[in-house]
Amino acid sequence: AAPTVAGAPGAPVSVKAFDVNKDFVLVSWKPPNTVNEAAVSGYFVDRCEAGTDRWVQCNDSPVKVCKYPVSGLTLGQAVHFRVRAVNSAGISRASRRSERVTAADPAESERLQGTVEG
Repeated sequence: AAPTVAGAPGAPVSVKAFDVNKDFVLVSWKPPNTVNEAAVSGYFVDRCEAGTDRWVQCNDSPVKVCKYPVSGLTLGQAVHFRVRAVNSAGISRASRRSERVTAADPAESERLQGTVEG
């Protein structure tokens, strides 16, 4: 999607959530394709409880790498994530949202899936 401000970066892509825990998840993404825009200086990660349209910014200042640990989740809470890129001209439109993830105890998830260690 085109940026909302001329010269702002494009939206990041391939937002994924992994290492899901009962109160923590690691979100990763790929940087936007840049053509003539200023270099990306960082990223904001947003989360939204599944079934709502209320996006909440997770980090106070932009992170410089393409991953961010989101904490403060509640066991059983289902959420989506999205990412916005920042450069000297402004902030990009948000990425497409991630797949829905549910905060869960990893040991409990393995037990429920019937994982057998051998």
